[in-house]
Amino acid sequence: MEAPWGAVLFKEEKESHTLYTVQFFDNIINVTLTSSAVEAIDWLNKTLSLHYNLLEKEELVVGIGVQWNPIKDDNQESCADILQLCIGDRCLIFQLSVPNAEFPVSLRTFLSNGKKKTFAGTMNVRECEKMLLKSRHQVEISRLFHVRNHAISASGERLVDKDSVGEVVEKCLGYQGMKFQKAVTGSKWDDLVLNDDQVLLATVGAYVSFRIAKKCRAWKWCGRK
Repeated sequence: MEAPWGAVLFKEEKESHTLYTVQFFDNIINVTLTSSAVEAIDWLNKTLSLHYNLLEKEELVVGIGVQWNPIKDDNQESCADILQLCIGDRCLIFQLSVPNAEFPVSLRTFLSNGKKKTFAGTMNVRECEKMLLKSRHQVEISRLFHVRNHAISASGERLVDKDSVGEVVEKCLGYQGMKFQKAVTGSKWDDLVLNDDQVLLATVGAYVSFRIAKKCRAWKWCGRK
């Protein structure tokens, strides 16, 4: 996909994961798409090693995104199909619904323990928490914050619930024209192979959550410093 605000620039398929380079305006994001516990652990360890100082200072921010199918083909109840994490310019897209996918213990511990880090998303965080718990992995995220409820716009104003993700991004980061297409947000997120449109949306969703939370010093939302 190529949009005025972003594009998938590079894709490299490996045996257990796929690497992407995604552009969002003037930002470059390195993405790992996988359903492999081993690859997810590798991503987490490498990412935390790059941001160890922020973790020790209790200022580590993690952008969160969750995707699910509004309607399942087999009429089963909807649950989270995709979990996105973003720290800095590194993003992990983990496919929760892939058959035989195993959710790594270390990632589960990282998400369920809010000590020294802050999780933030631009979506309806209560709905996302519910969908993650309904997945067969029953993923729990400790203290997931909704940026709309805490962030301040560049002009010093509070955000409002009716703001779209694009409006939140424009008010907080100054990037104009970002819009997620309904055809992509409502697409089949439990597919074994995601298309470039889905990868772009999933990446940018988690990335802007990270950027806004970091700019607003989200660790203060937890009462830290």
